[in-house]
Amino acid sequence: GNLGNDVNGGTDLTENSIVATDQSLDSPTNNFCTLNPLDVNSDGVHTLSEGNLKATELTEDWDQTRSTYYLKSGKWFWEVNMVNIDSTLQIGVVQNSYAGGSGHRRNYQNNGNKYDDSGSASYGDTYTDGDIIGVALNLDDGEIKFYKNGTVQNSGTAAYTDLLTDIDDTGWTPAIITFDAEASFNFGSPPYAISSGNSDANGYGNFEYSVPSGFYSLCTKNLAEYG
Repeated sequence: GNLGNDVNGGTDLTENSIVATDQSLDSPTNNFCTLNPLDVNSDGVHTLSEGNLKATELTEDWDQTRSTYYLKSGKWFWEVNMVNIDSTLQIGVVQNSYAGGSGHRRNYQNNGNKYDDSGSASYGDTYTDGDIIGVALNLDDGEIKFYKNGTVQNSGTAAYTDLLTDIDDTGWTPAIITFDAEASFNFGSPPYAISSGNSDANGYGNFEYSVPSGFYSLCTKNLAEYG
């Protein structure tokens, strides 16, 4: 809460151009997931900012960025804040085989459709700037559900139920695919202001909307227990 304070009684530092959302609770014993600028494929890579949590591509080109965590078990939740969608934005999970429209993906696009390896189908509501999309990834049962501003889509029926039968040795990772769009990720340590504040059952994370029962934020302490 006081970034410049020296608790040992030395010289305190004066904060300059730092607001509350520029501070992130992180430690050597508990790290939260971020987007990964080093996980590069044949698509372009977003410009990352805000601690590698904001992905930007506003040059009318396809970009894809994956996260620092690949998952094969457990039940995980994160939120994505839509900053600017001029054309196309997909969020969800991919495998490391996905690039250039080919490979394994389970995504929800701003036009309301869901997208997998073979194409698209109708799924939920459209979404736009300012909306927050929640992702509930259940790798105990092989399901993924999406939420729009706290409301589960498709009347609660999972978008996909085959994530365990269609999995490789690496697993699934949170990802974003865009054409002329940008969004901010919240894996539990948000780069933007939260108006309500909700944590998972272990007390980790800070989310705009309630974390679904049995799901956890993507941090190393939760991974050690459930991953």
